Formats: sequence, C-alpha cells, structure tokens
Amino acid sequence: MINATLLEVFLALVFIIFGLAVWKQQELDENQKELISVRKTSVNEKVWTDSIAVLLRDRQLKDSVAKRVVDSLKFMSREPANCEADGLTPEFLTIVLRPGPSLVVTVNRTILSHEAGSTTTLSGAEFEKEFRDVKAYSSAKLCYYRVRVRDVEGTSKTDYKRALAAIYTTFRPKGFLE
Repeated sequence: MINATLLEVFLALVFIIFGLAVWKQQELDENQKELISVRKTSVNEKVWTDSIAVLLRDRQLKDSVAKRVVDSLKFMSREPANCEADGLTPEFLTIVLRPGPSLVVTVNRTILSHEAGSTTTLSGAEFEKEFRDVKAYSSAKLCYYRVRVRDVEGTSKTDYKRALAAIYTTFRPKGFLE
C-alpha cells in the first residue's frame, strides 16, 4: 500500500511538473510571439519614422527653396529699385497734372542740378529735357527716384496718360491713383 501511495504521489508530482512545464512553455511561446510582434512593430515604426524624417527634410528643403525664391523676387522686378530707401526721405518732386497737358513741378529736395523749392510749369517734352541728368544718373545706377503725382479735375484721359508716360521714363510715381 505504501508503494501504491508513493506511486500515486509520484505520478501526481509528475503531472504537476509536466503541467508547470507545459504552462511555462505556453508562457514562453506567448512571450516569443509578443517579442516578434514588437520587433515587427518597431521595424514598421522605424520605417515610418524614417519616412516621416525624409518627408520633413524634403518639406524643409522645399520651404527653404521657396523662401529663397520669394526673397529673390523681392529684388527682381520689371523696374529697378528706388534710389533711396522708402520712408526715410520725402519724394524728390511733387508733380501736379494740369489740363493742356502741363506739369507743375515742385522740387522738394536738392539733387544734382535741381534746387529744392523751385517750381516750374512744363510740357511732357520739356519735363523730359529738364530732368535728363536725373534720368542719366538713374539709368547708370539702375534705380528710380520717387515722385508724388497729383491730378486736378479737368485733365483729359489722353493728357493724363501722356503726362504719366513722360514721368515714368525717369521717375517712380506715387499717389496718382489716390
């Protein structure tokens, strides 16, 4: 009887040990599956991270190029830049368009041969001759001086266009559309 009880205890211990071994093996298999899943996920995340990093670098490069293009467009124009910084100095001339066509020109600042405070009435052709020294200087320096242009009632559309054409050959007008 002792032998049978020992045998039963032994068999019970063997089943418990095999049960524990099977349970540990299943736990180990689950851990391996989880580890494989985590590795696949980390590889996928690495691929995603690398893809996102590449996209961000491309985006930064595009933004950088776009910014350089926009910055370069500030300096590229159909027309040359102003000879003087905007807002720091008043316009060189104040030109009032009158019917006829005639231009009443007031010099605001002394530049080249033109004295501040002088006022003259000129036709379009006379205007171009009067300011040819400024035109030569502007052409040589690739810049324009700013002028203030005002219109009075009674100026025909044709006279207005002719006067502005004469002004545009030498200066950058401001205020004529106000």
